[in-house]
Amino acid sequence: MPVAILLAGCGGPPAPDVAVLALDYSARKPRAVAVLPFENRSSDGPITLERATLFGDGAAGDVVAGLFAKELSRTYRVIDPSEAAKLAQAKGLALGDLSRERAAEIGRSLGADAILLGRVDRFVQIVDRSLGTWSETVLAARLVDCRTGEVLWTVGPYGYMLSSVNPFDIAEIVVCRIFEELDKKLGAIERRPASKGD
Repeated sequence: MPVAILLAGCGGPPAPDVAVLALDYSARKPRAVAVLPFENRSSDGPITLERATLFGDGAAGDVVAGLFAKELSRTYRVIDPSEAAKLAQAKGLALGDLSRERAAEIGRSLGADAILLGRVDRFVQIVDRSLGTWSETVLAARLVDCRTGEVLWTVGPYGYMLSSVNPFDIAEIVVCRIFEELDKKLGAIERRPASKGD
């Protein structure tokens, strides 16, 4: 899992190669995207330092989904994460057990061409007497085609650990980096010359 330690904001060193796009993404690029709240796995596993603050189940997943929705809205029509969550809940579906096919079904019900699924692996603030205060945010996401259930792009797990910054700010940096990488890859695909068979 790539984890970078940075001292600067989103304008710092470039992100490692964390995004994978379907080769035919530009031909299947969605117009409308539904965003599900991200599954929060950040409380999994022990933390052995002096004091660590883990954020509630809903907080991290909702914040990260909101950040993704904001970035996606620059290019797509975005269906609010709360609408997708209500529909998933009405169908009795838990985020952690949601298959691509069930997620695609939810997206279709909301009138979306694609649905974003994700998870927050770490969303924590750590205080250590000798090291000071550190926060870490690690997440992963995938955009699923609502017609086929196929993955259009996937990112992560990817995150940062920063000193003296809260995990909410780090989440914003991580999402910004992910979309910089996606934009770069999408630009490369769209600039690729068509093959003679196209």
